[in-house]
Amino acid sequence: MYFRGWQRRVYILVTSFGWLFLLLPSSVVAKCTSVDVMLAGKIETNSNSEREFDLVFSWVDGLKITQTAASKSEESGQFTTSISYSTYSGRSFSGHDQCSFKLSSVDFEVYRQSVLIQTGVLALDQKRWFYTILID
Repeated sequence: MYFRGWQRRVYILVTSFGWLFLLLPSSVVAKCTSVDVMLAGKIETNSNSEREFDLVFSWVDGLKITQTAASKSEESGQFTTSISYSTYSGRSFSGHDQCSFKLSSVDFEVYRQSVLIQTGVLALDQKRWFYTILID
């Protein structure tokens, strides 16, 4: 193959970077996707006091990184938020990334006027998207 000067340099550059990606450890090149989950629900209380709350959700994703998301409930107690997590679940025996992690639970904290009033865990179910949080 005959290349002119600049064509030869471009060819060498492209092929060099191509081999570089093959030689990089797989942890550097992201292969697993992220999954977005919508959490929606309602906070129910036994009293007729204020129903506007601040919520903080936290979870550990497939990369063992703690993630957080915040939400504010409406006057009716309804809330919605979106969370995202990596599906990375480790390496196979052959060294390839496995992407089968599924988030099973999310911790939550409920605040009223910046005071923590309730903590708990939401057990996630792929067939369910609406959750009820009961405040004592």
